[in-house]
Amino acid sequence: MHNTNTNMANTNMENANNNMGNASTNMDNMDNEDIPFDDIKRDFFNTPTDISTKEPRSQAWREFATNGCDSGVLHDTGYSVDVHDVIWQKYSNLLRAYLSACEIPVIFVDELEFAAYYYHARSWIHRYPRWNKNIPSILNNYKTGPVSVQKFYAIVVPILLVLSALMDEIDEEDKYHPLNHGSHFLKYAFTSIFDGTNIDISNLRAYDYRHIQKALFCGSKYNHCCFKLMFGITFMGIIIHYSGPHIGTMNDAKMVQLYPPNFKWWEWGIGDGAFEETPHIMVKIQQPDGGVLTKGDVAVNTVFNYWRLRIEHLMADIKKPDLLSGVYRGSYPLLKAGIDITVHSQNINRKLRLPRYETCGPWPHWPVGSK
Repeated sequence: MHNTNTNMANTNMENANNNMGNASTNMDNMDNEDIPFDDIKRDFFNTPTDISTKEPRSQAWREFATNGCDSGVLHDTGYSVDVHDVIWQKYSNLLRAYLSACEIPVIFVDELEFAAYYYHARSWIHRYPRWNKNIPSILNNYKTGPVSVQKFYAIVVPILLVLSALMDEIDEEDKYHPLNHGSHFLKYAFTSIFDGTNIDISNLRAYDYRHIQKALFCGSKYNHCCFKLMFGITFMGIIIHYSGPHIGTMNDAKMVQLYPPNFKWWEWGIGDGAFEETPHIMVKIQQPDGGVLTKGDVAVNTVFNYWRLRIEHLMADIKKPDLLSGVYRGSYPLLKAGIDITVHSQNINRKLRLPRYETCGPWPHWPVGSK
């Protein structure tokens, strides 16, 4: 994982919008071919003039947990203490600086209060309040007490939006790791595995929103309004490509076409049948109409499925938080923020726990030397 570059973060946000309250999504003119709102995070925030260079103090996250133990941190936020330690060390100074530079500044009494509200933001994603829960019941610790709805929007929401814009834990160079190799025909030129997933949102039945319903309703596969996400991972399980949310009617091939991975001329990935016509992404051998697969075809598909299955594990991990596992009924900016934070946190978690899978190697990727 590379260190956060303060200057890079400032550059990414230099075209800031002075009013965080205007973080809304205009879907009025959206149709099936529209590009989704992937750049929304760049337009919210004022650039801070003073960012602390002091090393953040380590936090005892268990003190905020419901059971007072490290296991409670995992239960409340979906991630263990070491993941939060990495995020706190890399992003807390930047996060606090951007919060203080908001149109309505978010100021904390001390670092402990700041950490307590960061913990609330992470708990909100993992324990998203639905009909049988409310915000004060799930956001409550000894430092802040129960968080009211007013405090949630004044403090927790800015933390979610800013943190999602700052986190950057996806490095495409990870796919060239000398241990990132498959077996058999996947030994040299193949570096990544691709697949998409859905995040269901409430169906829109009102006549005035029929154009939005038309763009988001995926009747062919999910039979629900949804946004879609596209991921690429290495054979080691590390995320190296992420785009979304995309509209529900956009298929996997279209997502990769609009937001293509950075492949070198010799490089290939693998994916399911949805990528059959996508350049540089190999799919398994399809059974011909009225025919059967040969013994060799079955052997090839067995190897292919063994390696491709790893991205299905990622989909399950990404959708573990309550925010993403059911039908979402909130605003788009908060959904986008929750997805971004979850994806980057998941990559930190996976890198801290290598090796996750058995791979082949070490050797360089093709072409090597004069090849």
